[in-house]
This record gives sequence, structure tokens and C-alpha cells, in this order.
Amino acid sequence: PEKEDFARIQAYKQLFTISPKSETTVIELSVNASSPELAEIRLKALIETFQQRLVTLRAAETPSRSEFALKELEAATDALQVARTNLASFQTNASIVDGGAQTAGIIKTLGDLTNSQAQSIAQAQAERALAGNLSDQLSLSSEQALNLLRLNENKDYQFIQQELSETEAELVERQSLFTDDHPEVAYLLDQRDELRTQLNQYVGQVPNIGELADISVGDGTSELIQQLVVAETQATAFEQQAQQLQLTIDQLNSDLLTLPGKQANLDGLQQEYEAAKAPYRGLTAQLQEAKLSAFGAYPVIQVLDQPAADLRPSSPNKKFVGTGAMLACLAGTGALMLLLVSRDSLLSSEELLTPDL
Repeated sequence: PEKEDFARIQAYKQLFTISPKSETTVIELSVNASSPELAEIRLKALIETFQQRLVTLRAAETPSRSEFALKELEAATDALQVARTNLASFQTNASIVDGGAQTAGIIKTLGDLTNSQAQSIAQAQAERALAGNLSDQLSLSSEQALNLLRLNENKDYQFIQQELSETEAELVERQSLFTDDHPEVAYLLDQRDELRTQLNQYVGQVPNIGELADISVGDGTSELIQQLVVAETQATAFEQQAQQLQLTIDQLNSDLLTLPGKQANLDGLQQEYEAAKAPYRGLTAQLQEAKLSAFGAYPVIQVLDQPAADLRPSSPNKKFVGTGAMLACLAGTGALMLLLVSRDSLLSSEELLTPDL
């Protein structure tokens, strides 16, 4: 405002008074103008210009300090990503995260598996011994006992065997009354032979049974055969379990032998990762510090009190005017007296220089 009244910025600057408060961060501003409204406009313009200037300087401060760090951070980020990828890929492929913990875990697992294998072997031996005792009692191998049990559980075989028993019982009764030439006895003999033939056909379909087919399986014998079959089956199952446990134990022993080498590689990759992470963190902290330092160098300005105009005019000052008038009168009087003396002096210069006679 009123720009034409100020030929230079220095003259305009004289309108403003800046007074920092002692031992505080507060600055007091005041401005002179021809009217209160104009003074308020000038003061607000100064504050807004100052704040905008701080924003501009702060925005220019961060890139200038961060330009080099940003380039280094980009390279550090790439190196960190490569190290992280290599470490994760090795951990996945080698199935290792912490060699020490995994070694302890494998050793504990090996101990547990060894105990389980020993128990399986012991149980297999116990079941095998039980099967041997039952086999001796029945004079049958486990396979023969199983085949015999299956044969005696065949419904058709049971029916024919029942028919044969009834026929033989009736034959004995008839033979006690009649000779073998009697028609009834001859008919029973033929029927017995036919039933035996049918039984032999069923026996022939079952392997390893042979001459044992005529063994009659009662309730006690059937129970012993079932115990024999169960014991044999359990023994085989425990033996297979022990074999499977041995495979697992062998695999764990193999893994345990390779763990030291894997751990060495893992330690190297972890060191590379930590070495790549340190510059990244340092540069990140440096960038954050640069952002914060810009606010330290160029702080944020807040207006605590809104501009207020003093309705009393700062000029003209009556005391200054009176004093000036008195000084002007004295100066004018002195000048007038000097002028009068110079025109009509009591003694001329020649008279002053002439001596008395």
C-alpha cells in the first residue's frame, strides 16, 4: 500500500519495529501507517510473507541435505533386499532357521524315536513269542491256523461237515443192525463218500491245509486260532513300525550330519544381511534427522496475538512540535541579528584596525 511514497525498500522498512522478548521465543511487531486499517494490512502482509519465506526455506533445506543420502539409501535398499532374498531362499531350501535349536530338536527327536523303536521291537518280540506258543499248542503254523479258521467259517463247508457228521452217526446206528450189503447201509456209505468228496473239494481250494482238513475246530480251538492270528498280525505290525521308525532315524541322522555346514552358510548370510541393514538404518535415520533439522533451522511461526491498532496517533507529537517551534524561533532570531549587524555595525573593520592618536 502507498508504494509510490517509498522509493526504496529501506524507507519502507523504517515503518516496522521488531522487538524480541528477552529469554523467550516471542517477537513483538509494530508498524506505522496513515490509518489503523492500513497498519493492520501491512502487519498481516509482513507476517504472511515471513511465514511463506520460512516454508520456502524449509522446503529447500530438506532436499539439499537429503539429495546425497537418498542416492545412498537407494543403493542400500537394493543391497538389503538382495541379502534378505538370499537369506530367505537359503532358509527355505535348506529347511533351517536356527541351527542350534534345530540340532537340539533333532537330537531330542532321535532319542524319542529310538525309544519308540525299542518299544515296537519289544512288543513285536512279545507278540511273536505268544504266536509261537499258540502255534505249538495247536501244532499249526500261523498260516495254517488262519486258513483252517477261514475254512471252518465257510457256511457251505460247515453245512456239508454237519451233514457228514449226521450221516456217519446214522451209518454207525444202521451198521449195528444191518450188514454193509443192506440197502440202507449201502446208501449211507455212498452218501458219506459223496460228502467227503465235497469236503475235499473245499479243502483243495485252501493252500497249506492238506491233511489238516479233518481237524474239527471247536469253540476252544477256534479261540486259540484267533489269538494266534491276532498275535501274528500284531507282531508283523510292530515289526513294520520299527522298520519305519528306523527309516526316520536314518533320515534324521543324515540331516544332523549336514546341519553344521548349513549353519555356517546361514551364519554367513545372516552376517551379510546385518551388514546390509546397518547402512540402511543409518541412512533412514539421517533422512529423518534432515527433515527434523529443517524445522530446527526454520521453526514454525505462530501468531499469539492478533494485530491490534492503537487509536492514538503516533504523530504529530505536541511536545516535539513545541520544542521544534522554539528552536526554530531561536534560530530565526539569531540569523536576523547576524544579518542586521552585518549591514550596520558600530565600527567598521578599518576603524577597528586604526590606532588611537
